[in-house]
Amino acid sequence: MRPLIRFDLERPNGAYFAGEVVRGTVTVKASGLKCKGAFVTFEASSRVKWYEDSGDDRQEFKAKTILQVQCETLYAPFSRTAFLEDAGRDAYFDKVPNSGILRIPCDLSEEHHFPLVVRVNGRDRGTQDMILGEMLLDVPNLVSLGTKETFELTKNGRNKNGYASITLSARILPYNEVYPMQERARYPIKSQDIPISSLLLKPLCLVLQVHEATGLSKAWLTHNDVCVKAYRIAKAVTPGKMIHLPDEAVTTPFAFALRADAPGSAEFPLLSPHKCQVRYTLQTRIYTTHWRDPIAEIIINVTPRLPRPQVSLWMPAQIETLDQPIYNYCYCGWYCCKSSGLISSKLHLERLVYAPDEAVHMTGEVVNDSDKPLPFFVVLTQLVFCMKSMGGTNFRHFTLPCYFDLFQSTIPAQSTVSIQDLDGIEQVRIPSVFPSFNGGVPQPFTENAYPCLRWSYTLEIRVGKSRDFVNTKKSVFCRVPILISQAPRNPERMEAVPGVSPIAMANSLTFLETYGVNASEEEKEE
Repeated sequence: MRPLIRFDLERPNGAYFAGEVVRGTVTVKASGLKCKGAFVTFEASSRVKWYEDSGDDRQEFKAKTILQVQCETLYAPFSRTAFLEDAGRDAYFDKVPNSGILRIPCDLSEEHHFPLVVRVNGRDRGTQDMILGEMLLDVPNLVSLGTKETFELTKNGRNKNGYASITLSARILPYNEVYPMQERARYPIKSQDIPISSLLLKPLCLVLQVHEATGLSKAWLTHNDVCVKAYRIAKAVTPGKMIHLPDEAVTTPFAFALRADAPGSAEFPLLSPHKCQVRYTLQTRIYTTHWRDPIAEIIINVTPRLPRPQVSLWMPAQIETLDQPIYNYCYCGWYCCKSSGLISSKLHLERLVYAPDEAVHMTGEVVNDSDKPLPFFVVLTQLVFCMKSMGGTNFRHFTLPCYFDLFQSTIPAQSTVSIQDLDGIEQVRIPSVFPSFNGGVPQPFTENAYPCLRWSYTLEIRVGKSRDFVNTKKSVFCRVPILISQAPRNPERMEAVPGVSPIAMANSLTFLETYGVNASEEEKEE
């Protein structure tokens, strides 16, 4: 019989804000199935896949950035962390939020005597788990210290490398505090009527935090994936041995805290066949001896809580393009027809930061000295930046533009038109787009820690037929990079700063980041 895996989230719609906790239960029913264990993994990641060239020369590039990951044990003789991919000799779990958390239910007696075997395992391509080092941990002693402690790792009773070590910290909390049966918010837990398996109900829960494991053995050809396992020394079954799932259904609670600065879920279907996404998933997997393990996965939706943009982005900006020729036709870089005339344009924005569905107030003018009327556009361009590590400090970059036409009109020949006088220009609004995202990975970027996906926006006025992102001289444009932030709770606080000279903008692309305003600056503004 096919195994049954069912998720029961506290919120039926699966919608959360950054900083909240994703809670619920997982029910697994696979009577007598032989396996190594069942685990549930929460992962937040950004992924890209793009194509370059065409035909026989077509190339495909893929990249993935883990923004947050955490693993919990559903049924197994041990608990383990999530795998750090390509960690190699040094696995720094603190660099990936929550990746080093181990939660182990325990009894009251274990609060004073709790020996625990902590083992570091590596996983190379096409091989089974390798033991990289282990140690015997006195849990009550580590809990009483209340700090991070570093321990030596041994293999077969010896430390061959001489410097293999692991850094841990631990807390023992009430079980109901780690897995509360009723959320304090207005959302009741949907799965509260589903009884938790008696095998898992304990009065206490050990929260063991793995910070780093360094000086490990490295795979011959590639960087091996690294995880940390923990099991009780009195258990008859050790990691790696096969077990049988019970005949009855096993229901286990889970609780995964979202990052306070978690980016929102995002998909870009308009960029097809290229694929770019930020996705949050819950996956339950039963590890069997078969190559097709039973897997169930659901996707949740996360809305970001962005800090208020820094004050400098509230200042006005202006840009101008003077006496640029415009052509009717271009072939392979050759401008076959003579110029239709010269175009000049000026654009003035009240600020550089906007929220979705917010009105855009712009001023300026367009001078059409050509011999024919030309179309006029206001365009919001979404720039999706893809990145893939090619080894070391070498990265391959690719930019995908997506256009949103906000306004269209016509500029008569041999005329000068003020932008604010165009009929309907006051109805220009920012569409419902994803807030600007700078990758979620701090600099400096390394081979294993870099943002594979970022996106930003530019607002431009364009005169001419072409709306290509590069300048083909079939159109003349004024482009200003802007930041799309979240909808402000207090719209008055988003007003432009008065009495400040406009910032002179250039047409070069500028990636604008979101910065939080310091408390001292916020007090001065008030």
